[in-house]
Amino acid sequence: MKKIFTAGAALMLTTTAATAGGLDRSGQGIGAIFEDGGYVELSYGNVSPSVSGSFITTAESGNIAPSYGAVGIAFKTDINDKVSMAVIMDQPFGAAVEYANADVTYPINGTSAHVNSTAITLVGRYKLSENLSMFAGPRFRLIFLR
Repeated sequence: MKKIFTAGAALMLTTTAATAGGLDRSGQGIGAIFEDGGYVELSYGNVSPSVSGSFITTAESGNIAPSYGAVGIAFKTDINDKVSMAVIMDQPFGAAVEYANADVTYPINGTSAHVNSTAITLVGRYKLSENLSMFAGPRFRLIFLR
């Protein structure tokens, strides 16, 4: 019993929360499934981050984080009093760095990396009671690298 407890404690110390490595942009919400009646949602967000730094010497990176926009669409309908279905399209993951404005002496001047994604979620909900529901469904993701 002591070995099992020790192994379990060691395993718990080595686990961490799963993350998308800082790529998660939307939180991947499924809130549309909990709206009353039929529901349609359109969303757009624009972010203009400012990230800069310097190399060991005085070489400056300039702003390496370009602006980006994210679009979301959700459609939800009730099949009957207990069953609902939703289709949600969002852009949950992404990242971009561009060293286009860096000093000529900056070691990685002129390089860039981009990751974008689009996801479609089909989610169904079954109401067990007014305060308890079960929901499940597949999520399809397209990830684009350049």
